[in-house]
Amino acid sequence: MKKVIIFTSDLYQGGVAESTRKIVKVLSERADVTLCSYDSLPINKELPASVNVKSFNLPLSVGFRTSAFGRSVTKITRFLALPIAFLKLRKVIKETNADVVYSMTYIPNILNVLCSKYFNYKCILSERQDPREDLSTDSVLAKVVKKLYPSADVIHVNSEEMNGAVSEFYEISAEKLFHFDNFFFEAELNELANQPADLPMDNKIKLVTSGRLSKQKGQWHLIELVKELRSRGKDVGLLILGEGELRDELIQLACEYNISEHIHMIGNVDNPHSYVKQCDLFIFPSLWESFGNTLVEAMALKVPVASTVCRSGPKQIIEGGKYGMSLGLLPYHGEQLSSERVSLVCDKLETLLDSELSKYGELSYQGYSRFDAQSISKKIYALFLDS
Repeated sequence: MKKVIIFTSDLYQGGVAESTRKIVKVLSERADVTLCSYDSLPINKELPASVNVKSFNLPLSVGFRTSAFGRSVTKITRFLALPIAFLKLRKVIKETNADVVYSMTYIPNILNVLCSKYFNYKCILSERQDPREDLSTDSVLAKVVKKLYPSADVIHVNSEEMNGAVSEFYEISAEKLFHFDNFFFEAELNELANQPADLPMDNKIKLVTSGRLSKQKGQWHLIELVKELRSRGKDVGLLILGEGELRDELIQLACEYNISEHIHMIGNVDNPHSYVKQCDLFIFPSLWESFGNTLVEAMALKVPVASTVCRSGPKQIIEGGKYGMSLGLLPYHGEQLSSERVSLVCDKLETLLDSELSKYGELSYQGYSRFDAQSISKKIYALFLDS
């Protein structure tokens, strides 16, 4: 069996942690897998017993720190910890005699490339943000990854549009890129969705969104839409699942609009699917993504979806409106939707909520089938196990 190291930022929560878990689950059936988690955050993901898990226990992820102080400290100490992380990764590679090292997110990717200079293994980087949106071209991080990424053997991109984004930003030939989408296990999602959960809302129309409370995710636009829908006489409530640095700002906005009692922010939950399943419409307002895990998870549960169509990820997932309602592109943080745009979006939402929920539920599930693990497993094995 091939010896594979998966090097990820954390196994706490969020899209990267969940994608890591699923890749490990598939690979562990055919490879000897060692999983290295960089961050000191708790490991909250259930993993196969055969997988050797090593926690580097170092600071990295800023977004999951709930306090401003914690985020500030992590921003500083994570760079001081880089040499330690490099030495820890080198040690694991040497001990396991790895054939393949696959890393996810910028810092693990950088360390993977650096270690590949000392060992003979297949170096695979996974790019999970659109770098055109996520990185400032003149930032130190952008300059470092632009210098190092071309040295990798393969770069995995997790949506079709990311092929162009990665090739353009890093000036890498298309031959070095390997695409397979994020994938999901339908039976797992349905089992979780059927577990009991008490919704903290009794509105007639229940909207839900899930994701880190950040400038990327655009939740403030949803509060604006709820305000408008309620002004039209719709008994609408919004459930926001997730935690992050914009929590206080979102609470303040709901207060300003006098709709606080209809905006329910319950933070991170162990099982978001049991909440999503009970709602009428899942809304995905991200301004940029490489994929969009929570959007596909809602589709697997046959929940109607409405989503932005940013340059990569969601645009492909709903195919511009074929499998869910398109919200178009939304303004970045600090900008508001125009009154005309709010009115147009709410017109579409009203029509969907009044008469098209059943149709959009069926479309959601039809769109999900492209991302089921059974459809993608052959590509995963080809990337990791083929010479």
